[in-house]
Amino acid sequence: MAYKPDSFAQLTPCLAVQDGGKSIDFYKKAFGFSVLEDIVRDEAGKVQYATLKRGESTLMIFPEGSFDSTSQAPKTSGLEPAVSLYMYVPDVDAFFENALRSGAKELLAPHDAFWGDRFCKLADLDGHVWGFATYTG
Repeated sequence: MAYKPDSFAQLTPCLAVQDGGKSIDFYKKAFGFSVLEDIVRDEAGKVQYATLKRGESTLMIFPEGSFDSTSQAPKTSGLEPAVSLYMYVPDVDAFFENALRSGAKELLAPHDAFWGDRFCKLADLDGHVWGFATYTG
């Protein structure tokens, strides 16, 4: 018997967001994710949970207060996130430009990093920090 669903990555971050619907739209447009599972909605139709996928990566999101959680998005708390996410993409320069056009905030423009990646840093609409890279060897 499998220990995890086949469609999920072994490590799947779960992020608190301010608005589930807006975050889904953002992650699809800016970062190229798609919806992996049915979206859980409350009685009023507001997103309470969603799982997204891009390539081999999965991401869970839930709006603040969902399922009695007290977690807050960095934008709400005003605190720098304690954890950032790092994702490889085929062309970090093109990815960066699309993400900016789609509402991501530039933290660090693409550059050749000393560890062998072409790397940039972006913040999503909730203030979570993302690093994106293309390996250059």
